[in-house]
Amino acid sequence: MGLFDSLFGKKDNGSDSANKAAASYAPSVKGAPRQLYFLTDTGTAKIGHRLEDADKNVLYEAKVTKFALVGATGMDFIDHEKGTTTPHQVGHEINTEYHSILIDDHSGFKFDGEDIWKHLKRNGVAIESSFMSGKPLWPQYRVYRDGEELALIQSSGAHVHEEDAERDGRLAKMIPVRGFFHIQTREQNLDLLFVVAMAFARTSALDGDGGSFGLLFGK
Repeated sequence: MGLFDSLFGKKDNGSDSANKAAASYAPSVKGAPRQLYFLTDTGTAKIGHRLEDADKNVLYEAKVTKFALVGATGMDFIDHEKGTTTPHQVGHEINTEYHSILIDDHSGFKFDGEDIWKHLKRNGVAIESSFMSGKPLWPQYRVYRDGEELALIQSSGAHVHEEDAERDGRLAKMIPVRGFFHIQTREQNLDLLFVVAMAFARTSALDGDGGSFGLLFGK
């Protein structure tokens, strides 16, 4: 409890500790390689996300249960492979701009009361960002969990499935769309991987610190 709280009688109810403990993830389990597709709802304030397989079966998704214009939005995270539902509190995007080449911008949101990028690091996530080969405008993210590779997340157009992308015009194939990704992984437990993809889908961040300079310098 800080000096201000002591002087004015604000009670420390342990909410910060509770928030930090709110999200727990299944241990990493590796299996056969698989290609997954991450999609984001567009055209609505109630943004949801889903992770599909090549046959468009929804494996994991986040649905809004209680939308809030100010403060956190309630969302159910549904693991269709395991038949489980976990509620989380997801805040709106917060952008902090710094006008210095020495200090990167920061784009993030609160996840169960904690900055999403701090939350991921606390859960053993490290991210290397770079550009896709032959596509200088298309970011990709190599994701590690506790030092072991978890997945490669690559930018996509709005039509993430290959058969749908064939209908895209030439311009659409040149420009990546925020919130849509191809994911290559051997991970069988998708809960933490889904939150990593959602972190990039809901922010303007281009690296694992919530900034943009890291992408330019291969961070």
